[in-house]
Amino acid sequence: MIATLVIVISTYVFFQRQSIPNIADNEYLALENAHALPLDINFSDLPSFGPQWTPITLPFHWRNQFADTRAVWYRISLAKSSLLKLTSSNPASEDKLFGLYIWRLNQTADIWLNGVKIGSGGRSEEPMARHWNSPLYFSIPSSLILDTNEILIKHFAQHSWGSMEAIVIGHENTLKPIYEKRYFVQHDIALGLFIFVLVTGALSFSVWVFRKAEKQYFWFAVASLGLSFYCLNQFIRYLPINPDLWRWLSNVSTDLWGCATFIFFLRSLEIEKPSAEKLVYGYFLLGLPVYFYASFSHVFDINIYYHIGALTIGTYGFVVS
Repeated sequence: MIATLVIVISTYVFFQRQSIPNIADNEYLALENAHALPLDINFSDLPSFGPQWTPITLPFHWRNQFADTRAVWYRISLAKSSLLKLTSSNPASEDKLFGLYIWRLNQTADIWLNGVKIGSGGRSEEPMARHWNSPLYFSIPSSLILDTNEILIKHFAQHSWGSMEAIVIGHENTLKPIYEKRYFVQHDIALGLFIFVLVTGALSFSVWVFRKAEKQYFWFAVASLGLSFYCLNQFIRYLPINPDLWRWLSNVSTDLWGCATFIFFLRSLEIEKPSAEKLVYGYFLLGLPVYFYASFSHVFDINIYYHIGALTIGTYGFVVS
């Protein structure tokens, strides 16, 4: 359990902070200046709303400026001369493709270049595709590139949760390996951890069924349940239930992981801390209505502050053990 915790935290923190690591500045363009249109309209209807575009700077969070929308259009201009100045990490390659890399967004997007759709992140109706923890990448054929280029992005999200980082452009043989590495860490590793934690938790529960007196096995299974849901939330693409309910469960499971791990430590080491246990149970139970209110009323900042309690419990658990 401790080793799994370390792996999850170290890999996610490292790769979330490094969007385009290990490449020189002249190998990519980070497009930050854009115009936005907070309307859920079709591509063909855009010419009718020309005056309504608003200048923005990426990264951009909807709740800072737009509310009550499920889609925002972004319009970005790109000169061919800027692309031609880019170098490649593999100059000997004959690959003339460019790539468009979105290293973080919430939740999905469709992309057009000069009126041609070059890619989609998936379903935009409910259940909506979720890419909040995995990147997007699309190839750009050289034949589509003009002297002056227009990138249009229709960005979808629920309840004004949308956020979009800078759009990264570069040679495909430079950007695609970065995308694949990030996808592996944030999607594939989470999938592997989910399976590993779920199996070990099930085994621990099976042991407890036949050895009820050794309650540490039960609490390890409960902690594994919380951690497995946390891992599932990192990579699941389409939610099987209402997204507000899912958000509530994901927050509850995070605290369940921390609280159950603390009790597991106490049972494994045969440490008696009755007052601390009562506080842990109380913290977890109080979190049920707190997260419910935050999830269904969309007051998400509450979650961050309340999770500090789980961090405190985890820290205290390491100290007493």
